[in-house]
Amino acid sequence: MRDLVAGLFAAAGLILALPLIIGLRSKSMGTFVIASIAATHVLTNLNDSALIAVGTVLRLPTLLAGVLFALSQKTPQHRAKTDPAFVIYRSALFLFVAFGIISSIWAPDRVDTLIKSATLVLLLAFLNLMKTRRWDVDARVLRGDIGDFVFVLQVTLVVSYLLTFLGVVPFGQFQGRYSGIFWNPNTVAMLGATLIFPSAWLSRSRRWPVRVSSVAIPSAAVLLSGSRGALLAVAIGALFLLLKSMLVRPTVVKWAALAVGALSVAFWEDILMFVVQTSLGSRIPALTRLYRGGELALTETGRSNIWRDSGTIFADSPLLGHGLNSTRTVLKDYYDVGLTDTVLGHAHNSYVELLLDVGLIGVSVIAVAFAALIVRLLILNESAALLAAGVVTGFALGMTESFIFGLAAASAILWWWTSFAVFALPFKHPHGDAVQRRNTVHPRYHGPFENQQVDAAVTK
Repeated sequence: MRDLVAGLFAAAGLILALPLIIGLRSKSMGTFVIASIAATHVLTNLNDSALIAVGTVLRLPTLLAGVLFALSQKTPQHRAKTDPAFVIYRSALFLFVAFGIISSIWAPDRVDTLIKSATLVLLLAFLNLMKTRRWDVDARVLRGDIGDFVFVLQVTLVVSYLLTFLGVVPFGQFQGRYSGIFWNPNTVAMLGATLIFPSAWLSRSRRWPVRVSSVAIPSAAVLLSGSRGALLAVAIGALFLLLKSMLVRPTVVKWAALAVGALSVAFWEDILMFVVQTSLGSRIPALTRLYRGGELALTETGRSNIWRDSGTIFADSPLLGHGLNSTRTVLKDYYDVGLTDTVLGHAHNSYVELLLDVGLIGVSVIAVAFAALIVRLLILNESAALLAAGVVTGFALGMTESFIFGLAAASAILWWWTSFAVFALPFKHPHGDAVQRRNTVHPRYHGPFENQQVDAAVTK
């Protein structure tokens, strides 16, 4: 019966996706497809069961439409030289997906495993094709594509703020933490945290009111949500920015700021507790929300206890895991709770969930991909540092949220988008940036780097 329902959902999704597939070569279709993918994943994050159902049905079809759109793009006549780091990253990811598909053999819920595998296949295929057929050709196209996705998420946050201000939806029902039109405060926090640095990167060349507002909107989401994990993730992203700047132009002030920032992150809970107990804590509600947001960790169903119990479950199948996307099933069986339980149905840690899902073998594979990604983040040019900080924020967010492979969330899709995007941006080549630019821009193509300028730089 469950297989039949899944088949009906897939068929309905394909029918609904037909309008997206028509006219894929039109110039405006790229924006439409990207906005559709963003909007579909936003629907699955809202606090309405009907809208969640619509988003769930449309997720795979919109990703399929994205793959078809990417395939419709002309293949560059003169391909760029192969990037070894990207080849390692892409190969490890697809090997991981292959292992995930195989894990459906022993997974307790085969349908869930296959749906997650299909989602990963379509997402990775879409991003890989976009990178090789669009973004490698012109960095301006990359900026525009990310801008379309970010715009939809920013508008969603603004709509949530307006509806809350007008009294249409409540502020939140979780210890005074903001949820607005979203499923819960953590959804708001993840969305805000993953938006801050990409928004700042997109608005660098614009006037200061645009730059301030584009960063203020997601920053408000992090503070209002009361998520300490999200705020810490943003702080770690900011420390990464400082580290990259220090590696380029080290100064005593930067060294001191990095040391203070690292200590603040390490002793965050003690600092927060001290501030809340002072008069400043009573004057700034956001600090109180952050303090209360961590109280759940001290309860019987808190993160620390879930992580401890996850170790017991992991020991049952340490090498192969329980099957991709099986964490929800095994945790709910362990705690004997219903399918609607949203607290005990997740490990609230992306890396713990990976261990439960695919075991040490699957984690070893994905670790290779993440290592290649981290190396690229470290050698990216300063012009792309903000986007790299967004990827680092996502890595940090995975320590307290089921984020990285939570592909129903728009924030997770944005993170994967930026993780592929950094491989299409200039990095520090041993022979200078100009050589790398020539390798990624066709000599006859007059893109963001004119051919004559590149030739002159290389010759010089």
